[in-house]
Amino acid sequence: MPPPSRTGMARTPVSSDLRAFDHLEQALAQALDLAEVVKVRDVAEVYRVACLKARRGITVQNRAAEIRLRAERKAGAMLAKLPRSSGGKPRQKNPVHRGPSFKDAIKDIVKPPTAKRWQVTASIDAKVFENFIRDIRASTSTNKPSELTSAALRRAWAKVKPLKSNVVTMSSNGQESSDTSLLKHEVDAWKLALLDPDSLEKMRELRAHLKVKGMADAVVALIKRAHREWISAVGR
Repeated sequence: MPPPSRTGMARTPVSSDLRAFDHLEQALAQALDLAEVVKVRDVAEVYRVACLKARRGITVQNRAAEIRLRAERKAGAMLAKLPRSSGGKPRQKNPVHRGPSFKDAIKDIVKPPTAKRWQVTASIDAKVFENFIRDIRASTSTNKPSELTSAALRRAWAKVKPLKSNVVTMSSNGQESSDTSLLKHEVDAWKLALLDPDSLEKMRELRAHLKVKGMADAVVALIKRAHREWISAVGR
């Protein structure tokens, strides 16, 4: 490896880095089973850690982290397709062989908690993922380069993913809907509630008054009520 960077700032990958990255990307593209994908993921993580310890620079480190994340997404997609047990005792009559169970399929390859985490990573919208990668790459050309991590990816996804709610909401045309994606950019109930202790207490009282479980549900219920009152006022 080249001499370590004293600043740890962005540096252009050298030819040995580029060859290693090209090899890993090709191996990932050609991987057909879970074990192969996990192997690429592990090699990329070893390379990332080595770059970090040697202070090779954030650009090289992030490139290795990107390959690792892409491998985790591919592994997560594979894991999501594996058969699950429906629970209970298996039927004895007319047994049908459906291949290995999920537990058997991942045995000696990946632990269940890790498998679950990778499936979450794989479920992140592709556009959101690619935009996240693009922004991280662009940051390495600035004075404040960002580190590419799984946690940063989850935070980026949390900012745009639809809220989960069991409260019926109102769409812009006045129709009731259970789709809360309309609120994904506008509502962050916890941030609103945690502005100060009094606000938090009021949010808790509101949640109890509306008989809903979550803070986000309380905000959704308020919007629903306000929308109905507005429609009623307009119709008078």
